[in-house]
Amino acid sequence: MCQLRIIEEIGYRNSWLNDKVQYSIRKFRWYKKMVFRFLHDVLNVGKSPDLHKDQIHVGDLVRIRDKADIKRTLDGLRKTTGCSFALPMYKECGQEHRVYKKVDYFFDEYQQKMVRCNGILLLEGSYCSGKTAYLETCDRTCFYFWQASWLEKVGAEKPGKDHGK
Repeated sequence: MCQLRIIEEIGYRNSWLNDKVQYSIRKFRWYKKMVFRFLHDVLNVGKSPDLHKDQIHVGDLVRIRDKADIKRTLDGLRKTTGCSFALPMYKECGQEHRVYKKVDYFFDEYQQKMVRCNGILLLEGSYCSGKTAYLETCDRTCFYFWQASWLEKVGAEKPGKDHGK
């Protein structure tokens, strides 16, 4: 969830009714997640193909796979192993970028906790423009999270460049 939607509510205290409703919603979402996880495991939907994701390193030049290849890896919620594929990311398909950084942990604003992830990469020059954010434009310039299975290695690491391995 983007901070723009909740920034004005930060200073307000919730009523007891609102607290109960929010608790019920969180419980419902948790049960829903468990059901989807079970169905995902049973049906093998959105299974990420083994594309040797360990072969992509910081500094490597990669090409984002075409739309059809990426769609094959996505489940009904446009996710691959929990990583969402945002609609504006489709316009990046076929482009080449250098891997900026590997993501092991990130702070999930929706769950309000640190989350461990696997096979997620940030690419230089690949970020959200903010033009499709809610009713107004967003100036945060967030990196897109790229699942390694959505990328194919084109070139080796750029010599003399260290991006915080």
